[in-house]
Amino acid sequence: MMKRNHENDRIGTIIRKWLLTVMIVSFVVLISGVTLVQIVYENTYYYKLLTGHIADIIGDNDESISGMFRALAEYFTAKIEPFRDRVDSDYLTLEVTANEMFISELNIVDEKGIIIFSSKPEYIGYDMRSGEQSAAFLCLLSGTDYYEQDEVKEISYSSDEQMAYAGMAFTNGDGFIQVGFDIENYNNMMRSVNETEVKRRHIGLAGSALVCDRERTVIYSGDDEYNGRVLDSGLKLPDKEDEYVQTVTDMFGTPCYVVSALEDNYYIIAMLPIREASLFGVINRAMMALMAILIFLIMYLVLSRLLNKHVVKSVEQINTSLLKITEGDLEEKLTVNDTLEFRTLSTGINEMVGRLKEMFLQAQAKIEEELQNAKIVQTSSLPSVFPPYPDRKELEIYATMNAAKVVGGDFYDFFFTDLDHFVIVMADVSDKGVPAAMFMMRSKACIRAQAMSGKGPAQILREANGELYRDNDSGMFVTVWLAIIELSTGRVVEGNAGHTYPAIFRNGSFALRVNKHSLPLGMLPDRAYTEQEYTLDPQDVIFVYTDGVTEAENADGEFFGDDRLVEVLNTCKESSCEKMVQSVREAIGDYVKEEPQHDDITMCAFRYLGGGE
Repeated sequence: MMKRNHENDRIGTIIRKWLLTVMIVSFVVLISGVTLVQIVYENTYYYKLLTGHIADIIGDNDESISGMFRALAEYFTAKIEPFRDRVDSDYLTLEVTANEMFISELNIVDEKGIIIFSSKPEYIGYDMRSGEQSAAFLCLLSGTDYYEQDEVKEISYSSDEQMAYAGMAFTNGDGFIQVGFDIENYNNMMRSVNETEVKRRHIGLAGSALVCDRERTVIYSGDDEYNGRVLDSGLKLPDKEDEYVQTVTDMFGTPCYVVSALEDNYYIIAMLPIREASLFGVINRAMMALMAILIFLIMYLVLSRLLNKHVVKSVEQINTSLLKITEGDLEEKLTVNDTLEFRTLSTGINEMVGRLKEMFLQAQAKIEEELQNAKIVQTSSLPSVFPPYPDRKELEIYATMNAAKVVGGDFYDFFFTDLDHFVIVMADVSDKGVPAAMFMMRSKACIRAQAMSGKGPAQILREANGELYRDNDSGMFVTVWLAIIELSTGRVVEGNAGHTYPAIFRNGSFALRVNKHSLPLGMLPDRAYTEQEYTLDPQDVIFVYTDGVTEAENADGEFFGDDRLVEVLNTCKESSCEKMVQSVREAIGDYVKEEPQHDDITMCAFRYLGGGE
């Protein structure tokens, strides 16, 4: 059959044709499905319901017995542990006698796994490691606080007894209490929990659960009406545990669906009168409603398939192409031609992208030109002629700034405020790119203006912070290290507003000068700033930098770090300031290798050569 070409069809036409076909098929499936489900459901539902109730009773019994074991172990441990030094076998025997309905044995085991006291004197001195069952309790000496056997079994050291044990570790882990339960204790507990589970169990409206002994006598029933009655000998019951027997029979004169199971020598039986099963009509109507819902689901799934085939798939193709276009691939072409609408849309998008590509290339050229101009402006604002003061013999200085982008947020500055006082500034704006460069220019001008007024570092930083905080809608801030050096004496007064620690060469080696930071500028108004003072000797060096130096990363994501910086500086401590800066830059390059630069790298080295006139 020739496949119909929908290239020129509209989406609405396709959906309407398929929808009619789907509705006809769905109603046919509805009638057939309801009939089939009724047949299968009638034969299986009741037995599953009754089997589930029995499984719940058995599971709840096991959980309740385990809970009793633990509660008794906790009770005797709490009672005995505080008085261990006064407890002996006679005391344990008295406790067992007083609680013989619940327990039949009490043992105290020391940290070596030896029974030191027991309500059964013949067990004193027994090594718990001797038997497979008893050795399992040694976990209580290695951090486990509670352990129990999962069933009553023949004990390895007395083949004529069936026992279950639970153990609770002492608080300090140097021994534990072991509580024993014989078959009679276990049966007492089982009867108790069976009675509780059966009495609270309701099956439908008239169904109930029963517990019978091996002689088929009812011990417990849901409302006690069947207690003491004997089951018909013709009722088939299971011969072993984990077996469920299903049958339809009369139960005390009432036809019932019956499921029975054997658990710990008791028969657990669940029954539901057949007359109650006539309520299946209600279930049948519910199933009809469910099938009606199923029709709509089928319709939805088929419609989804059609939409996926004729709409969604095409939309996804268009979205994929648009994603490539928005990511910058302007060579991408749309070729979605499944329907008239999508062919028209693809053509329109391709034409628009062509025009966009042309506009983008023009804009890109303009932006690159403007960024280069911005770079020139920024670079020209930093001191770049070295040596900057060839007539001044008291100092040597060299500085560089390498931006991570075309323009950066780092800056350095140095200048004289008078003939004897020299200012050095190193700063790092909290962002990169054009916004950071603009904030950098503002910060640099503000700090220089405050410094030229003759103030100290603390006052300069305070006043600059106030100015930068005002009208700071971008939320940027700048870390600043600033020092004023009196060249005639070598006296240095420095302030640090959240910047990296400077490295100082004194007494033959470089070391970081660690002092308390103040907050960066522009973060909060009305902040006080501190300053520190020290004196340089001739040939001492101050090396200041931004965190782009110490936080340069290699391929493993590891930082260049403070220690490596100091190590490099000490290898070139006799070099000129220019050589010193170049050595650090080369060391960073060797460390990061081909990894891209993530942050601006700015450095300045200043050497004090001694006081002049």
